[in-house]
Amino acid sequence: MGARTYNRREFLLALGGAGAAIGLSVSGGCGGRDAPRISLGPGGLEIAGKTVPLYSGGLDYWSYDRENWEPLLDRLSRLGINTVGVSVPWSEHELASGELEFGRRDPRRDVAGFIELAGRKQFNVILRLGPFHRLASGRGIPDRILYDQRVAARTGRDTCELCRTPTSQFPVPSIFSRTFQHELGLWFDELALRISPALNRSGGPVVALMLESALSFFGTIERPYSVDYHPDLIGMYRSALTANYVTIDQLNRVYGTAYLGFEMVEPPREFLAQRLDNLPAYLEWVEFRRTADIMALDTLERMLAARGIDGVPVIRKAPVQPVEITGQAKPEEAEAVEAPPTPVVIPGETRQVRSMSRMSAGSSTYPFSDSLAGGVQFPAMGGIPSAAECEFNLMVSLMYGIKGWDSRSLVDKNAWLASPVSGDGRMRGEYFNSWRRVCRVLRESHFHQYRRLAGVVLLKSRSLDTLLTAANEARLDDDLLELDAPFGRLADMGFETPVQACRLWAGQVESLMGDVGFDWDYATAGFAGGKLSEYRVAILPATDFIHREEALALEEYVHSGGTLIYGPGKPFLDERMRPNSRADRLFGGLSPAGGESRDSVPSEDAAPARAIRLESPLEIGDLLKGLDVPLPFTRTNPRVELSVHTHPAGRMILFAANGTDRPQRTDIFFQGRYGFRDLQEHSTFSGEGKIRVELQPRRVQAWEVSA
Repeated sequence: MGARTYNRREFLLALGGAGAAIGLSVSGGCGGRDAPRISLGPGGLEIAGKTVPLYSGGLDYWSYDRENWEPLLDRLSRLGINTVGVSVPWSEHELASGELEFGRRDPRRDVAGFIELAGRKQFNVILRLGPFHRLASGRGIPDRILYDQRVAARTGRDTCELCRTPTSQFPVPSIFSRTFQHELGLWFDELALRISPALNRSGGPVVALMLESALSFFGTIERPYSVDYHPDLIGMYRSALTANYVTIDQLNRVYGTAYLGFEMVEPPREFLAQRLDNLPAYLEWVEFRRTADIMALDTLERMLAARGIDGVPVIRKAPVQPVEITGQAKPEEAEAVEAPPTPVVIPGETRQVRSMSRMSAGSSTYPFSDSLAGGVQFPAMGGIPSAAECEFNLMVSLMYGIKGWDSRSLVDKNAWLASPVSGDGRMRGEYFNSWRRVCRVLRESHFHQYRRLAGVVLLKSRSLDTLLTAANEARLDDDLLELDAPFGRLADMGFETPVQACRLWAGQVESLMGDVGFDWDYATAGFAGGKLSEYRVAILPATDFIHREEALALEEYVHSGGTLIYGPGKPFLDERMRPNSRADRLFGGLSPAGGESRDSVPSEDAAPARAIRLESPLEIGDLLKGLDVPLPFTRTNPRVELSVHTHPAGRMILFAANGTDRPQRTDIFFQGRYGFRDLQEHSTFSGEGKIRVELQPRRVQAWEVSA
C-alpha cells in the first residue's frame, strides 16, 4: 500500500488552515458573522453597486504632528488619490506591557481620530495591520516581544535570526510562535475597540485590510535553510508529515531514511542531495514552509474576525495590489515648491515593474500593487529617479495590468526623497505633477472599466521554482543569494532535461514573443485558479518532474479547451520522483510543435484539448499565429512595446512604450479605420490600416481608440 497523498487544500485542512493563493491575493472577507457589503471585481471594490478602484497613498498618522494630518490629506486629494493606506504598528502604540497609547497623551497616536478625519475628507481607507511594518520601530513589534527568546525565529544552526537596519539590529520574531500569537491576540483585542466602528459595514471609511506574510517580509522565503526553525513550526512540520504519510514506514521509503517515529524527523538544514531520489525531503520542506506562511495569514484573518474586524476584503501580500475624485486641481502659485533632485535613471527598475504587473494581472482577481514607490529612501544607493522616470514606471505598471495600488511613499517621512508631497505639506514640483497627470488619465478614461487583452500566460513552473529554492543557499557573509549556485548543485543529479535548459528556453520564448508583438501575463502554474481559463494559450517550461497539483490544474485547463505549450522537457515524474500517471496522461505521446496533437483528456462537450511540445523556441511566433492568439495591433520597430486594453462598449486603450534612451519611430498596423485620442494631451487623429508615431525616450503614450 502506497503513502496517502493530499492535495493542497487537504494538506492545509490537516493543519487547521484554509487554502489561499501564493502571490498577491485578495480574499472576499475575514469570514465574519455578517455578510460583507463589499465584493471584489476585476475593476476594484464593488460598493453599493458601484465599482471603486483603489488608488491609494500611504499616510501614517503616527509619523506626523496631528495639525498636519488635514493639510496632507488635502494634498493627496489634489493629487487624485481616492484611498489612504494606514499602517497601524503595535510598537507605535505600546508604552509597556498592558499599557497602550491611542491619543490620550500623544495626539499623533489617535488612530481612530485619523480614520474619522480621512472619512470626512471623502477618502476610503486601507488598514495595513501587518503585524510587520517596514518603516516602524522594530518593524512594528515592541521590544519586549522582539527580545523574548520564546518568540525569536531560529536559523538552521539554531541561533537567533537577526534583522539588520542602517541604525539597529534585533531578533526576527517567529509568527509561528504560540507566545507571539498569544501576545498578538491581546494587541488585536485593544485595536478592535478602536477600528471596528470604522469598518465600511459599520458605516465607516475602512474598505479593506492588508496583511503581509512573515517569510516574504523578512526576505527569507527563498532561503529554505536559514529561517524559520522555531520549535513550534517544527512541530507543525511533523504533524503535516504524519497527516501526509500516515505511517513512518511510508515516509522512510520515500525519503530513504530509518526514523522510528514522526517525532524524530528533522527538517533539512542544508542541501545535500546528490541524486533525484534524494530530492523529495527537500522539496517537501520548501513546500511546507510556503504553505505554513499562508497558514499564518489564515490564522491572522481568523484572529481579526473573532474580534469583529471583518466584513471587508483582505489584501494578502504573500510570495506567488466611496467617493470618486472629480475635477482637476488648480495650481497654488503661492505655495513653496522644492526644486527636484538631479535626475538619475535607475537601471532595471522598469523591468521589475513590468514583471510585477504581469504577475499580478495573471494571478489576481483585482491586479493590485503595494510596491509602486512615490519616492526613494535615504541613502538612495541606486540614485534618485527623476519625476519623468517615476511617471514612466507608473504608466508601465498600468500598461501591463495593474488596476490599483497602495503607494507607501507619496508623502515624505524618514528622509524619503522624490516623494510628490513633503512631510509639511508642500508640493514637490514635477513629482507632484507627474502623479497628478497619471491619476487624471485614470479618472477621465474610467480606466478601471477596461480589461487588458493578453491571450497568452507564461507560467512560472511551481515545480521548477520549488526545486531551485530547495537547492539554494544563503551566503554567510551578507545573506545575499548566489543566483547561479542552484543550477550548479543540480547539474549532475541525473535530469534528462537540465534545469538550466528550462530557464534558457523560457527566456528565449519570452524574448521571441516580444519581438513578434504578442503580449502576455505571468502566473504560477497550479495556483492561478480560475484565472487560467481566461487565456487561450498557456506556456510552461518543463523538466523531468511536475507536482501532482500542478499537473491537475493544467489537465483541467486543457480539458476546458485551452492549449498548453510546454518544453524543452517532458515531465514523467511526480514530486517524489516516482512515475506520474497524470503527467503521462497529459504529456505522454503528444506531438511536437507543428504536428498533430491528441486530446489528453477526452470530453464530449469541450473543445479539443491540446498539449504541444515546443522543442525549439524559434517556432513560438508561428505557433501562436496558428492558434489565433489576438494581435489587433502590430508594429515595425521591436523597441516599441504595445499593450491593448478593451472596454465592453468596444473602445480600446492602446499603450505604446519606449523604454530606450533614444527617440523611437514606428509604424503601427491594424485592420480597418480607427480614431485615436491622446489620453494625456487630448489631441485626436485617425488612420486606416496604419499610423506612424514617434516616442520620446522613457515615455509611455496612451490613446483611446474607437472605430
